[in-house]
Order: sequence, then structure tokens, then C-alpha cells
Amino acid sequence: MPRAYSALVTRPRRNAVRAATFWLLSCAPRRIWTILALAALEALWANLHGSFFVGLLLTGVLLAGQALELIRATRWRAIFASQKTRFLLLAFGAQAVATLATPNGLELYAYTVRLSTYAIVRQYVGEWAPTSVGQPAGLLFFASVAIAAVAFFTRARRSTGLADLLLLAVFALMGLQAVRNIIWWALVLGPLLAAACVELEMPARIAALARGAGSGRLNALRLGVVVLLAISTSPWVKAHNPLLPDAYRGVVSTSLPSGASEFLLSQNLAAHVYSDQAWGSYLDWRLWPRYELMVDSSIETHPPEVWMDVLSLDQGHVSWQEKLNTYGVDVLLLNRRRQAPLLEAVGRSAGWQAVYADDTSEVFVRSQMESAS
Repeated sequence: MPRAYSALVTRPRRNAVRAATFWLLSCAPRRIWTILALAALEALWANLHGSFFVGLLLTGVLLAGQALELIRATRWRAIFASQKTRFLLLAFGAQAVATLATPNGLELYAYTVRLSTYAIVRQYVGEWAPTSVGQPAGLLFFASVAIAAVAFFTRARRSTGLADLLLLAVFALMGLQAVRNIIWWALVLGPLLAAACVELEMPARIAALARGAGSGRLNALRLGVVVLLAISTSPWVKAHNPLLPDAYRGVVSTSLPSGASEFLLSQNLAAHVYSDQAWGSYLDWRLWPRYELMVDSSIETHPPEVWMDVLSLDQGHVSWQEKLNTYGVDVLLLNRRRQAPLLEAVGRSAGWQAVYADDTSEVFVRSQMESAS
């Protein structure tokens, strides 16, 4: 049997770790505790997700930019005389060592290389696809690149530092490479764009309005609005917020198969489940360890031949029954929208019996005749 049914991989949010790393590199005092904090964050990041290399990349780009600025302004020897350069160099070394504090050690880097060169990932998963103007996120990305270009190269009073330009260039290329990298571009763009906007030449009337908007009363009002928005979108009150669409009022999106999950948990069915890969993380959370998914969101853990079979299955290819037998699938939890061809083929088969259906999904189990054979 091809390698499937990987062990559950938890994927907690990493945004806080990313933001904290950027803040420490950009704003915190250049002290030993800052370096230790960066190392601790990098170790945590490496144990949470394969994007841990972004922390190293961020420090490395800042270090390279700082070195280029010093070389342009003075000479090579000034690189090591700079306190900022020494800080970034020590931080990079500490972060690199911290990435080894995982059960996988150096294998973590091999995993990252395999994932970045895994062609099936870019073909099958939308967030790994190259960014284009045909995507909503792509439109926002290219618009933000245009705004950054205007702010940094046209209206700023002084030239932007090489470190900032290098940082923007590297993360813009990453955002262009894959949709999922746009968040990293936004992470570095925000603070740099805010600093550049401070130097923009505003018309006198707009500048006067901006100065007047900085009063303590207005700032308190802004803070109150932010707090109110945060409370209104919290899990405890979302269900009663009339401003939110029905689909967003629950903790779990209505596009996920919550009803089918509850049904499976109420039954004592065989363990191996085939479902829509896009539902993988949710179903891992809800069904593990009672049920195991043939494939889930950990795309890189399966060889390309497994994903070719998944593509064939979802299209309802004539070999769908043979492939399900090969993988030992016992239960089908199918997405009515994304897996319609397979759903139609299974519905015509006497080997599978429908046991649950709702507007989102349908569940099939092997019929008694199929199980007996």
C-alpha cells in the first residue's frame, strides 16, 4: 500500500511567534536577553511548523542589508566595528543553533527543502500556488507592492536604507512565489511603510487635521472601538453579533462537515476514512484517534503517487473502487461541492451504502456484500 494515513500533525498558529521575532529584531534593545529571547522563539517555531526558516531569513536579510550599508558608507572593517552588525550576527548564530532543539535535528532542514521542491504541493493546494492577479489575495498583494513602491521611491524625503529595500525585495519575491507567503510580506511591510509615511509631504490642510486627530480624547475613542471590535468577534459573543453573516457566527465555519463528524463519532465504524483534503485539519481535530484520514493537510508527508491517486479519486475515475481497495478505505466522507464526480460514482455503486447526508457532505460505508467479499 502506498504510504498514507500519516500520524496526526498539529499546526498551531505561528503569527505571534513571527511578529515577536520581527519586533525583537527591529525595536528591542540590542542586549544579550534579546538574543536569548530570539533563540527561544526560534526553538519554539522550529517545533511548531516548517516555516521556522523565516526567522533565520529575516535576521540574515537584516544582517546583509546592514553590511551593505556600512560597505557603501565606509569600508569593510566597519562591519565588525558596528554594534548592530555584531548583534545581528550573534542573533543569527543563536537562532541557527536553536533550530536544532527539535526531535528531528538537522533533518528539519531536509524536510524544508523537500517541501519547497514538492511540485505536487503547488499543483494541488491553492495556498502554495504562485500569486496572480486572478486571486483576491493576489490583487491585494500587487496593490500593496505598488503602494510600497510609491511610498519608498517617489514621495519619501530621504532615500530608503539598503536593509529596508533588501527586506522588501526578498519578501516580495516570496509573496510572488506562493499565496501563503503574502502574510510574511505584510508582516515586514507594515512597520516599514508606517515609517516611510511619516516622511511623506502632506498638504497643509490634511497635516493640520492629522495633528488635531492626535488628542487624548480621540485616541481613547479609537482604543474603545478596537476593544469593542475585538469583543464582538470573540467566540463568546460571535453567535449573537447581528453584523456578522450566519456563516461566521459560529466557532466552526458552516463550510466544514461538523454534522458528519458528529455522526461518525456517534458510530463504531471502521477506522480508515477518505475525505476532502481541504477538510483534513478540521477532521484530524474532531475525529482523531477514533478515525484516521487517508490524507490530510500534511501534504508533504505523502509521496507524489498518493496525490496522483487522490486527484484521480476526486474526479471519479473508473479506477476509483480499485484505488479505495488498495488504500484500505472503509468510510467515505465526501464534499458535495469539491468531490461531486466521486460522489456520483459512489452513489451508483452497490458496494457502498449511504448512511448520512446533509447540505455539506455525505457519508458512505462499505455495504455488507462488499465487506463480506
